[in-house]
Amino acid sequence: MYIMCSSTPENIYEYLTQEYRDKITRKEFVEAFNKERSYPYLTPFFINFESIEISEDNLSGTAHFSQAARLPGMEYDVKFIYENGNYYMKAFEKLIDGSYLDKFESIPYSLDSYFDFDE
Repeated sequence: MYIMCSSTPENIYEYLTQEYRDKITRKEFVEAFNKERSYPYLTPFFINFESIEISEDNLSGTAHFSQAARLPGMEYDVKFIYENGNYYMKAFEKLIDGSYLDKFESIPYSLDSYFDFDE
């Protein structure tokens, strides 16, 4: 099952918890989502539902997805809670707090492994 389309992040916003929507507007969320998605081959968002774990009281849980990515075995977990008569996800924290901007600050590899700069 394909869950969300990365071409319409504004549709994702309404599924965030109220706490998260209080921290970021729809417009800010879309702008951050699009900026984060500037390298979609590094951060794929094509996810496929695998399984779900839910608490005994049915008020929270985690949905487990596999990610369509270049590296096999990548997984994506989405926490969710029940509020206001529906389930909402606790996801995209890095977009909300702005930490996604630090993603490329520390890259653990060097271009030296691809090129011989001494020539």
